Amino acid sequence: MAQQALHQTDAVTYWTDEDGLIHICESAAPLSNELLVWTLCDREVESGAGFVPTRHDGVTCSKCNAADGVLKRRAGAHAQPTLR
Repeated sequence: MAQQALHQTDAVTYWTDEDGLIHICESAAPLSNELLVWTLCDREVESGAGFVPTRHDGVTCSKCNAADGVLKRRAGAHAQPTLR
């Protein structure tokens, strides 16, 4: 089976799990145009289940928050304001 190229999207989405925790999501679109979505804490998310955060939405998953902090430090974005 040939591997498909993935295009990482820049869209920021959140997802609420069955326990009510709010996660930060990343996504990528393979050539088949089916959007793949997962959380920073490595949980799979159904396509279309994520939502665009507002200023009132706060991430409550501690693993996603920790991973987000690491990514921002690596990117040099630690001084930028966040939606939280």
